[in-house]
Amino acid sequence: MNAKQLFCKWEKSADGRLATGWHALLSGRLNTDGNSKPAMNEKRSIRKAVALTALALATTTAQAIDLRSWDRKIDSASERFQIVLGGEAVLDKETQLVWEKFPSSGATVLTRGSAKNTCLVARTGARKGWRLPSVHELNSLVDPTVRNGVTLPADHPFSNVSASNAYWTATTVKESPTLARTVLFDNGGFVLNSNINSPVNLTWCVRGGAGEGDEY
Repeated sequence: MNAKQLFCKWEKSADGRLATGWHALLSGRLNTDGNSKPAMNEKRSIRKAVALTALALATTTAQAIDLRSWDRKIDSASERFQIVLGGEAVLDKETQLVWEKFPSSGATVLTRGSAKNTCLVARTGARKGWRLPSVHELNSLVDPTVRNGVTLPADHPFSNVSASNAYWTATTVKESPTLARTVLFDNGGFVLNSNINSPVNLTWCVRGGAGEGDEY
């Protein structure tokens, strides 16, 4: 949202003096009483408007940086993860990625192509836009300090996560394009390689982020 759009939004919601300040700033009309200086009430409106503009722009910038960065470390699972989309997905506040709360498990092993299509047509939380994650994205869920059981942060909100089957990623092996990277959530986490045509791995779809990985 640009500055002028912010002005319009505030103009509709703020009090009359603040709206007067916006009009003065945008149109160059600095006074209404015919004098060479702004009227006193208009001065107050302008000062208030400018102060709120600076605060809002600073807040907007901070939020934008937060949405794009991976520099946060949130140790508490209750603070890091938030249940969203009607309880069917989880927002990871460290990466701003949205994950299925219930990834595939058990006998639902697929080829990599079928796994990608599963995410493509998914309607988890009554929303589309799901995809297979890159190896870096899926690996970001691993807690390397967990050595027993599923290698996810303690008290995580996910269900059905397997420690015995790896999960497909959208990242292929650069030196061998018939192989794709997979992530196994066991004993600190492992990145493995699997033939893309072998139905041996599970699927965990993600929403948001920069898009699918290519080669690595």
